[in-house]
Amino acid sequence: MKSKWFYNNKYWLGAFFLTIIGLICIIISFRLDSKGEDYKLAASTIGGIGTTVLTIGLISFIYELILRNSFLQRTREAVSEVIRESMPARYTNIKDAGIIDAYKGLKIDKLREKFMECKKCRIRILKIWIPNLHTLENSIVDAINRRECSVEIILLDPSCQEAIQKRSLAIPYYEKEDIISNLNLNIAVIKSIWERLQDKSKLTFNLHKSFIGASIIGFGDTIIAGYYLHNRLASEGMLIKVNDVTKGFFHELDEHFETQLKKSEPYDFTSSKGSDKIRAANNVKSGNTT
Repeated sequence: MKSKWFYNNKYWLGAFFLTIIGLICIIISFRLDSKGEDYKLAASTIGGIGTTVLTIGLISFIYELILRNSFLQRTREAVSEVIRESMPARYTNIKDAGIIDAYKGLKIDKLREKFMECKKCRIRILKIWIPNLHTLENSIVDAINRRECSVEIILLDPSCQEAIQKRSLAIPYYEKEDIISNLNLNIAVIKSIWERLQDKSKLTFNLHKSFIGASIIGFGDTIIAGYYLHNRLASEGMLIKVNDVTKGFFHELDEHFETQLKKSEPYDFTSSKGSDKIRAANNVKSGNTT
């Protein structure tokens, strides 16, 4: 730890010691000069050395304080530009879109870690249903109650028969009844989360009635997007991670979520609908894999 500190501050320390040595030499030269003619030469020599060393020390301070940061910034910009120009257009296009990563599958453990890391963060989820939501219940409650996060969840309305039918046809291993069951379990878990919150306004839960095309999981300025393709869940396919609010792709995903939020209907937590499924949701030992 000490060696790292010394390495990071070695230029400042060098400038400081040069300045001190220069001042000491100048003071010595004045003392010698006052002793008479016999010391004039020594005083002049030491004074010259002191003046030179002091000047070097002061210039080093100025360089470190002003010029070095500017130089490093310009160097970084120049290197970035060289790298950018040398990369094929497809890579710069990806970067310009705000995409920072792409990977296959969203593991529930990684998602739980993201909830645990968030603090004072807006968390957004737009999906047909959330596999294994019951395993995230405590993490979501903690994120809201202890870390001042707000959570917005939009799921498919289990009464939307047409959209459910179309999705079940696209996933051979999921019957229509399976999707409805998963949605009802999700609703029960979210209602259980709502009942445990200290500030219930921090949780928004809406139900949409149309096929959404793309799923979204957002943590502040980061959005993970998946797509509802045939023969797989969105969280099982390729996922794209976007992390730049100034980029066009982030704006498109953000608009996708906000549009669904406006079009969807808020869930009435005070109604008795779904309350009989809370116990079933809490007793689920295993769910669908993500």
